[in-house]
Amino acid sequence: MTLKRKRTASSAVFALSALAATMVMMPNMASAHGYMVKPQDRAYSCDQGSTPNDNHICNSKVAEQKNEINQGAANGDHKAVIKDHQLCSASKGGQYSVLDVPSAKRHVTELVPDQDGYVEFEYHMTAPHKTWYFDLFVTRDGFNPDTDELTWADLERVAVLDESGKMPPHVGGTYKYKVKWPDNKRGKRLVYQVWQRTNPSHKPHEVLGKPPQNVWDSGEAFYSCMDVFVDGGGYKPDPEPGDQWVHQERFAGDKGDLKVGDTAIARIMYEGTTRYEPSVKIDSHNTSEDVWKLELAEEINRNATASEYMEVGVKESNGDIELTHDVNRNNIYFVSEKFSHLTQVVGGEQEEFTFSWPSLQASYTLAGKPIEIPIDLRIDEGDNGEYTYKATLSSMTNNSGQPDIVTGVVGEKPHKFFLVDDEDNYSVSVEVTDSYDNTELDTYNFSVEQGNSEVPNNVDYVYPQGLANYTKGTVVDFGKEGIWQCFGPWYSNCSNSVFAPGQAADPAWVTQQWEQVSK
Repeated sequence: MTLKRKRTASSAVFALSALAATMVMMPNMASAHGYMVKPQDRAYSCDQGSTPNDNHICNSKVAEQKNEINQGAANGDHKAVIKDHQLCSASKGGQYSVLDVPSAKRHVTELVPDQDGYVEFEYHMTAPHKTWYFDLFVTRDGFNPDTDELTWADLERVAVLDESGKMPPHVGGTYKYKVKWPDNKRGKRLVYQVWQRTNPSHKPHEVLGKPPQNVWDSGEAFYSCMDVFVDGGGYKPDPEPGDQWVHQERFAGDKGDLKVGDTAIARIMYEGTTRYEPSVKIDSHNTSEDVWKLELAEEINRNATASEYMEVGVKESNGDIELTHDVNRNNIYFVSEKFSHLTQVVGGEQEEFTFSWPSLQASYTLAGKPIEIPIDLRIDEGDNGEYTYKATLSSMTNNSGQPDIVTGVVGEKPHKFFLVDDEDNYSVSVEVTDSYDNTELDTYNFSVEQGNSEVPNNVDYVYPQGLANYTKGTVVDFGKEGIWQCFGPWYSNCSNSVFAPGQAADPAWVTQQWEQVSK
């Protein structure tokens, strides 16, 4: 199969728009706290398919929980909770242990320091937290990521970023920072990052000393292992996609064998919006994963327009994409990083249910502070089983960075939420799944406008405005719940909606840090 001529991203949108059957925003990543996207950390590369999912170095658990490579009680004492040979998995054990396995098959990101010797890192935060520091390390000379398991003794510090308890600055959920790269650390390396939230009880840091004494948050820390090749060394990773194919993902995921009557759909998205939906109807001859995935790939490759912008297969050394019958090796390659895909299976005997989001308003008003949009879903028609959801928030006008993703159980309290701090029009794609794996989709829209930041004279904020700033002495108007003041030794909880009047699952949680001033 020969390479096609390169098209610009704008041309791709024009051509694929002619194929569009719908314009639906779809989720394509899991929820939680964070992971490194540039360079790709090991968990994120499993999710993206850039590292093969062969249950030896990747699995679906790691891919789905890529932003939960953490320890909840690290408290700055990382060597006490993360054991040697378990750094990449954060000593979580179980299925996460595949992250510790060295392999030449892992995705390698090439790092090229700029003219001043700096390298930029991008960390995606699906839930920003008050941060003490980011600590960045690189492996010593002689360490081979292809064969050696990582220990603390293998690491040398590159930089430490002191955030002093602030919420990290981020755009579209992505926190970017640059570090001066050591001239003598070239070739293939492992880069290791620690993201430590802040609390006064943490162990002192080797460089920063004691933690901030006036910021309460959590002992939780997150860990990222990144396989990189730093320009200038003697090792060169496998060829990256060239000028034609600049982005790749593992094709069709881990759906496995299907049932007669199902339909497998590949949603091809540009900047999060579905542009093309090839599908394969499952009958008695193609229930096997080895058959239906191949047929779905062929639907894309033989489409004269689509194949100008994407192809499914294995990239040969000459850059050609060849479809292989080993479906677990096939990737989908795109001409622009703005493309992505996911695979959905619609059951032929799908049980019908409907859901709604009655509390979502058409518009919200900012008063100079971020606002919380609670994900308050309701099953209107269906059985009494458990329903899970995945909600994806996207800005209509700002397509930079990754969308915010939240997952949870329909009806659980306290409700999870999106934190919105920009004036814009937003779209939320919601995917709800029942206990039989039947799925329903819907899309909701709302706007956020900049309003008057003034609040009544007798209060500091009207909830949820300024939630992150609630502290001892803060007076807040909680609407029908009345006016409350934050107080006492647990005042750090006031900035957490889980403990807020009218939001807490148990009223006793409220009175530990809030006292009512008036109704």
